[in-house]
This record gives sequence, C-alpha cells and structure tokens, in this order.
Amino acid sequence: SSSHSQITLWDGLSKEEMQALGDVFCRLDFVIISYILWSLSNLSWMLMEEVFEEDFGWRFLSAGVCAAALILFLVGYKQAMQKGLVVQKLQEYECLERVQTNPLFVEPAVMGQPRDT
Repeated sequence: SSSHSQITLWDGLSKEEMQALGDVFCRLDFVIISYILWSLSNLSWMLMEEVFEEDFGWRFLSAGVCAAALILFLVGYKQAMQKGLVVQKLQEYECLERVQTNPLFVEPAVMGQPRDT
C-alpha cells in the first residue's frame, strides 16, 4: 500500500483580505450593540408599566433608546454582511481542506448558496 501526502502552500493574506478582516474584527459590533440597547429599552418600558406607574419621562427615554437601537441596527447592516462573507469563505476553505485530505469526500448539495456582493 502506498500513502499519499499533499502539500498546500499558503502565501498569506492579501492587502484586500487584511482590510476586510480589519473592517470586521477591529470595529464595534453595531448589530450586537443594537440588540443590547433594544433589550434595555424593552426592559425599561416594561418597568414603567409595572413598577413605576407609567412615568412619561422614562417612557420617552425608552423610546429614544429604542430608536437609537434601530439606527445602530441599520448602520450595522454592512458590517453584518462582511461577517457573513468571512464565515462563508472560512466554510469554503474548510470544505477545500476536507477534499484535499480525503479525495473520496463528497460535499453534500446545498440549496441557496450565499452570493458575493
């Protein structure tokens, strides 16, 4: 029996790839911050109904925090798309690595592959 080994060369990340990774990992995560603000606004709104007898000043503050959460969510759309593309590329690399290590590996068919934008 003969054994086969395969060598894969990697020349590192290109300037564009480093920029894309920096845009994804070195900035504030606006979507997560928006979820946190949204949760806090909902909590304060419910507290105003149950505990603090509908104080309108706090209600307006809760509505303002909710509006800020919506704005952060919309601002974070591009960042979320970039993270999705990074995850997609990592999955493609893992699939390529599996195929290279096991030539008999068959990748299952997937409907609705994400598209590059």
